[in-house]
Amino acid sequence: MTRVTIAEYGAKRAKIRVFTEGELARVQWRVRGRLRTESYPNTPAGRASAKAFAKGVAEARIRPNAKERITVRELWNRFAEAEFPHFRARTKILYKEYFAKWIAIWGSDFIVEDTTLAMMHEFRAALTKLGLATNTISRTIRTVKMVYAWGEANELIDRNRLHLYRFKVSRDERPEAPAEYSADETAKILAALDPASATQWRPWVALTICANQGTRQSAVLHLQWADVDEAIGVITWQPQWDKMGHDWTQPIRDATREALRVAREWRAKNEYEGPWIIPAGSSKNANEVYTIQSLWSALKGAERRSGVEVKKGRGGHGLRRKVVGDVNAETGDPALALLTIGDTDLRQANTYLKKRDVRVKDAFERLDKNAKEAKE
Repeated sequence: MTRVTIAEYGAKRAKIRVFTEGELARVQWRVRGRLRTESYPNTPAGRASAKAFAKGVAEARIRPNAKERITVRELWNRFAEAEFPHFRARTKILYKEYFAKWIAIWGSDFIVEDTTLAMMHEFRAALTKLGLATNTISRTIRTVKMVYAWGEANELIDRNRLHLYRFKVSRDERPEAPAEYSADETAKILAALDPASATQWRPWVALTICANQGTRQSAVLHLQWADVDEAIGVITWQPQWDKMGHDWTQPIRDATREALRVAREWRAKNEYEGPWIIPAGSSKNANEVYTIQSLWSALKGAERRSGVEVKKGRGGHGLRRKVVGDVNAETGDPALALLTIGDTDLRQANTYLKKRDVRVKDAFERLDKNAKEAKE
């Protein structure tokens, strides 16, 4: 298709070119070597608009302290360059995944300051159509708003409308926290794994520790022998593997001691001299430790073999909730129950403390018994 130049603006080495190409009038220029294009209808009005736009770009380049209008890709790259050194590895991965969804919908070259509130509404609708969970959609939107706010605070953009957006959820959309595992279900799952097996001892050890300490899976999988003091009876959970970045200690439970014994025997049998309690199963593995994906697969397999009901969203975190529920049932102290798993935020009580039908049943039975005794 023939291009016909109709105007040029700017210095010789930084020309902004306006040309016609079929039914379009285009403006092209480069920013840091990257080609930018704006298109208009190839009509008298369209050609006039293209020339006016090109002239504006040229004038903006020669104005002192003129601020370049950056793209969403450039905003993300600058955010990552400045902030990633302060984030944990998992946080970097999640933020990158979340913001990538925004870029995928609007394109790498979309100008940040042209973002509207309507675009965020469209973005949420698109994420919903993908079948993403409400919590995932919320975290994705929160990440996009955070990056935009960072750009505004660092004077990379002058206009940011996204701070006005509010993520609202109806009662029907509010997700129910995944279920906990009961003591019986936990016992069946662990019984379906053989600690004497070369392929099953790792998930058995990991799930035993999760079920008794209530610690997150990532922290358990990255536990080192140096973090365990069995003489004093304390485990130290390192901040780089803690979701909240905390350095905290926890008493060792009896079942956890047994899991450590099994891990120590396999350490000797495999002649492993590394620091990890649950190392990867093969030296060819890119990861030094048993992975969370492998643990998930082993847990789901144990569920199927043991006949434990498979419930949506229930994984290793169901064991964490079990520990909180056990402590709360034993002590009647939700704050203490959360403290046992390293969480001091009481707002999490509604998430972690699941309703236990057996407790309701016991309460009704006691009430009935008291009422019967009163009649007698």
